[in-house]
Amino acid sequence: MWKVAMSEEVGKAIQSVAERVKQAASRRQKSLPSVAPRLVAVSKTKPPEMVVEAYRHGQRNFGENYVNELVDKASDPLILESCPDIKWHFIGHLQKNNVNKLLGVPNLFLVETVDSVKLADKVNSSWERIRGANATQKLRIMVQVNTSGEQSKHGLPPEETVSTVKHIVSRCSALHFSGLMTIGRYGYDLSLGPNPDFQMLLSRRQELCESLKLPVEEVELSMGMSTDFEHAIEVGSTNVRVGSIIFGNREYPNSAANTPTPSPEKTSKVRGKFQMDNVEELSSEFNTDLSGVRSEAATASLQTLHRKDIMTERTRSQIQAVEMSFLRRVAGRSLRDRVRSSVTREELGVEPLLLHVERGQLRWLGHLYRMPPGRLPGEVFRACPTGRRPRGRPRTRWRDYVSRLSWERLGIPPEELEEVCMDREVWASLLRLLPPRPDPG
Repeated sequence: MWKVAMSEEVGKAIQSVAERVKQAASRRQKSLPSVAPRLVAVSKTKPPEMVVEAYRHGQRNFGENYVNELVDKASDPLILESCPDIKWHFIGHLQKNNVNKLLGVPNLFLVETVDSVKLADKVNSSWERIRGANATQKLRIMVQVNTSGEQSKHGLPPEETVSTVKHIVSRCSALHFSGLMTIGRYGYDLSLGPNPDFQMLLSRRQELCESLKLPVEEVELSMGMSTDFEHAIEVGSTNVRVGSIIFGNREYPNSAANTPTPSPEKTSKVRGKFQMDNVEELSSEFNTDLSGVRSEAATASLQTLHRKDIMTERTRSQIQAVEMSFLRRVAGRSLRDRVRSSVTREELGVEPLLLHVERGQLRWLGHLYRMPPGRLPGEVFRACPTGRRPRGRPRTRWRDYVSRLSWERLGIPPEELEEVCMDREVWASLLRLLPPRPDPG
């Protein structure tokens, strides 16, 4: 269940953020276009009641990251009845197979994340069909630029900005190009100077306007979130996306509100010993011989327990096979007993070894993101995040692997991963409640 904030709390948060937006705009350089910044309240994972409360306190622009959530929320009877002038912004990664669903959203105001010519063409053709006879109604879109160069973030390369916008302006007659959008690197230290990702977007707008003869004041910049929106406005942002400081911390699928707390009885000496990174050490503690375990699988499993390694589905199966062979020996069983893995594990009071390994990898990911600038592991992670190459497979970047792991196991999309990792308490609680993968048998 979502935690619904009281009306007064949402109202105070909206007023506070709006005032901070106004003050930041007053500190903006006079050389920048005098466009009043737009506040987009990001309501992802929040219930319709919260949106209605914010609307009642004057907020009109709301942002969502997921197509399905936006469709459900925008079509909610409470919002349709209570928020007739609401303006929905889509600010998440958009896949072509979800375009038609997104464009059917009531009161869709702006799509901020068009990041390729192909996606622009798809949105254009779909909007032409949807608008029908109303040929004058164009869909407002922004082009997302990956200014930080991080593979975990979406957006087109900065050098393709001009050519992409030129294509949209000249060939996508159903679209209205509104500006550029970026996410930027999370946690930038402003004592080092202006955020380079924001400066990059400013320079791309200047280049764009000079090349296509567009008025600068008509090309918006969507940059800045809860942690840096004031700085973004000061350097020229006209559209900021603020969520957690208005609605509170987000509820993810595996949060404490949605996952039962593990029973304290599930702790024992066996469990403590089993949570080691080396199966051989575990065997010696129980005086158990592993000679009967398939040696090839055991060797492969031990080689993948390091926190920086990349696990394939084959490796996961090998780990599970080694684990259950060992647990059956501890429990005094054999394959002939035909007892499910989950039953044996529950009797011994241990958690799955694969769960322990994945939790260790995700914990290390959080440490890397929170490392201050200058620390070698963090710098290497950002500059060259490669992992070991599985035998017979092409080289895979470890950051890409662990980003997919976070999405599959925690429901956190790559573009939000850094923000969530930076909150130590939230990240730790998600890892504590990480559910086990389904047992193979």
